[in-house]
Amino acid sequence: MDRYASLRSAWIILIAVAGAVLANLAIYGVARLLGVEFWFTAAGGPLQVLPPVLIQFTAVPLLVGLTVAAIVGHWWRWVFLVALVVAVLLEVGTIFALTIPADFDTGSTVALALCHLAMVPFTVAALLALRARRDARRNAVSPR
Repeated sequence: MDRYASLRSAWIILIAVAGAVLANLAIYGVARLLGVEFWFTAAGGPLQVLPPVLIQFTAVPLLVGLTVAAIVGHWWRWVFLVALVVAVLLEVGTIFALTIPADFDTGSTVALALCHLAMVPFTVAALLALRARRDARRNAVSPR
């Protein structure tokens, strides 16, 4: 776990965000190749989920959540475990709260649900790496 001691938190976060964005763009691209169009009806009429929206909806929550966990986790290690549970619940829960209730066709719903699920391993890996980095740095400063 000492391998994380020299890695900056910002790099851990950026690698996780970039990985999640690329995974979601890959899912989106495959779905588009299969004919999925990602249209839904909003108050102003029909709208389409396009790559910039997908990137924003992937990157912003993950970037904010991991940054908060990294900052608060500097003082309280248990924050990483709480963040693991909360993040996974949000990533899976928003499938049922946002994606399924929207009037997407089946292909769009499945693809967007897969995008939510694809974020889970990146989130978990980043939070565990941030926790390991914190522990390694603490052990380096005050050896037992």
